[in-house]
Amino acid sequence: MSVELFFRRKGSQESFRVGPLGRDIDGFAARLAAEGYAHTTATFKLWLLRSLSRWLDDGRWPKPSLQTCARCDTSPMTNSSPF
Repeated sequence: MSVELFFRRKGSQESFRVGPLGRDIDGFAARLAAEGYAHTTATFKLWLLRSLSRWLDDGRWPKPSLQTCARCDTSPMTNSSPF
């Protein structure tokens, strides 16, 4: 199961497999189908994911960095909160 469930044209199908999220689009499409989303709702969600993937890939925006917050503390809450 993949985007082929929602888009018939081969060119349309391939256009969803671009950008950093392109490798996950087929799994997302399969999940939408398995959960019983209406065709219109599922195609809208797929279009949104494709748009986000293209936006992330266009190069004009800095890539997000997942860094550990120096102020984050994993120990139990204490009265000495930095906030």
